[in-house]
Amino acid sequence: RDCINSGAYGVIASDFGAVYGVLRTYGENDLFRAPFNVAHRGLPKQCNENSVSGALAAAASGATHVELDGWITTDNEIMLLHDGLLDRTTTGTGHIENYSAAELKQFTLTLDAEPIPSLTDAIRALKDTGVIIVFEIKTKKPEIVARLKQVLNEENCYDRLVVISFETSILALMKELLPEVPTANLNSCSASTFKTDLLQLGELNTGVDCNS
Repeated sequence: RDCINSGAYGVIASDFGAVYGVLRTYGENDLFRAPFNVAHRGLPKQCNENSVSGALAAAASGATHVELDGWITTDNEIMLLHDGLLDRTTTGTGHIENYSAAELKQFTLTLDAEPIPSLTDAIRALKDTGVIIVFEIKTKKPEIVARLKQVLNEENCYDRLVVISFETSILALMKELLPEVPTANLNSCSASTFKTDLLQLGELNTGVDCNS
């Protein structure tokens, strides 16, 4: 019961009958963990989306998690941006992955001339808030996973970040290189395909994060 009430994603037990026995004591609509309050892209109605200021504003507003989107630059730095293209939310143009981190310093986010942040910037800013980063890996480039491992080691923050992605190749690399980091697959599941989907989720060591 303590394990279930902790909000664990799964329970491993030799006596699975005992686990089912505990589960049967809960009501049909009972929750095993408090709901997450995830700030999508930070607090974009008040601050730049995918910004340090937005992440901190979300934390101050009561978010338990902040969702941020990442790409990798030509010099192997993980930078935060939703679209990939710089045009909508920054003073730059073109795709973020065609630049180095140093080159991106010539551009700013469109509100308040705030710098385009790296993932490291966000991790350090949120360090003392207790907020978890829900990090969506947008890129298809596999090198981002190895770089993410370096960042987590450098910042000692394995307990403060989870990964979500539409890219199953990225999720497979997460299983290989960072199995201790929880992940979720953003692709859709359906009743008709769920048995197949469930097999894939198991193979990828990942959860599912979709609308239905």
